[in-house]
Amino acid sequence: MPELQLAPARVFDPNHVFYPEIVTYALTQMALSTTYTSAIGEPFPKLIMNKGIVVHSVLMRPDALFSMMDPKVRNMSLTIQYREASLTGESRSRAGPAYVVPPDSWKVISQVCIGSAYERISDRVKRRYGSDPWLWPCELQYIRHVRNGCFHSNRFNLRASHKHPTAINSSNPPRWRTSILRDDTTVAGQLVLGNYLNSGDVPILLADIEEVLKH
Repeated sequence: MPELQLAPARVFDPNHVFYPEIVTYALTQMALSTTYTSAIGEPFPKLIMNKGIVVHSVLMRPDALFSMMDPKVRNMSLTIQYREASLTGESRSRAGPAYVVPPDSWKVISQVCIGSAYERISDRVKRRYGSDPWLWPCELQYIRHVRNGCFHSNRFNLRASHKHPTAINSSNPPRWRTSILRDDTTVAGQLVLGNYLNSGDVPILLADIEEVLKH
């Protein structure tokens, strides 16, 4: 039976631009899963998978995150690793326990992390690419609109600027991998998390955005 297929690690160290958001996300993921495993008496998992719509993400060595909460250690420089996961029909049963995490809880933590991540880089993006989002790389346009939805009760609240007739540039739509915001008509009012993205997408999305910022 095939094993869970994992892509190379996406590493978040203290120098990563989104390290605070990933720490918040990972600690929440670890804490929720720890509560579950403790309740049913299972050993602590070596990895925790969280399903996304675009990609599935796997937190590696979640037990190491305990050191960030140990007052005797205070290891606040811990490196966190996430990997993309591929699930075939045969390997689904090998992915580990189905952690019962309230979906709304994951939506909230995902909204907080995405919103904070965008605000962290917005000035940097504007200095580099200008104030007109239509001229930004499509991934940066994407996270800008996603952040908009995260800050408006998880629904896209699109408003055109004085420079353009629509909020979304449909000739070069905002996109991240296979998730595309095609135009105002199809996107406005739609759910963000639970529709275009799920919580499992968050760490990989932020890793990809950081790569865009490098170029």
